[in-house]
Amino acid sequence: EIPVTAAGDGVFTAEIQEQGHYACTTESRCEDPDPTAFANVASFEGMGNDAGATREPTCASGYKMQNHLTCSLGAFQVVDSETTEVCVEEPYVPETHYFRLTHCARMDYGWRIREIEVFSDDQCTTPIVGTDGSAVVIAESDTTLGETTVPHYPDATIQGVDQTFLAANARDAVMETEFWSKCLNCNPYPVDETHGDAVVVDFAVESAEPVDVQCVKVTSRATDTSSPPKDKQYFPCCVKLFR
Repeated sequence: EIPVTAAGDGVFTAEIQEQGHYACTTESRCEDPDPTAFANVASFEGMGNDAGATREPTCASGYKMQNHLTCSLGAFQVVDSETTEVCVEEPYVPETHYFRLTHCARMDYGWRIREIEVFSDDQCTTPIVGTDGSAVVIAESDTTLGETTVPHYPDATIQGVDQTFLAANARDAVMETEFWSKCLNCNPYPVDETHGDAVVVDFAVESAEPVDVQCVKVTSRATDTSSPPKDKQYFPCCVKLFR
């Protein structure tokens, strides 16, 4: 490599001491880039140090590549970009949340769930809203969660009002409609031919915007349908929520 001196007006001079074959270039070779000189860069990958050579960054955890470096004017740098950042923060995008709600204690009157609600904070104060109101999607046969509809109590007429007790009632934002389990004596595990498996409600959380579920609130009925209503335990003393 022969030193070059700028003579002005785009003219450069060099003194050649020995005979040989020489190649002239308008740009100097670049030194390997130092990862510590760039924010959130762990290392660089690439070959060559001549003008036009490139280096791809390996970004630190939680960051992604925004630009690569190009050897230009004697230094590896970001070229032809609106930003000089090499690695930028990669936002966390939560996946669809899937849950399974079940009980770990016996119920003698069945399970009557009024509403399943989800929240983005652990104090249950900021509800997650879906495209149609509720972000909860029950595992009915027309969803991507499976082909098995949640078993429910048969339709009935109560106080002159025809009612259905589908699991979808537990996500319609109406406390007056309820999901009733098909079983009345519900056990958390099979006992005999007349007492099968536990009540299981599978559901997902879907929202127009990425969300992180921090709280799930299950509201169950605690009184019967008599007038005036009497206390009755239509819920288990303990539940299990799988995520």
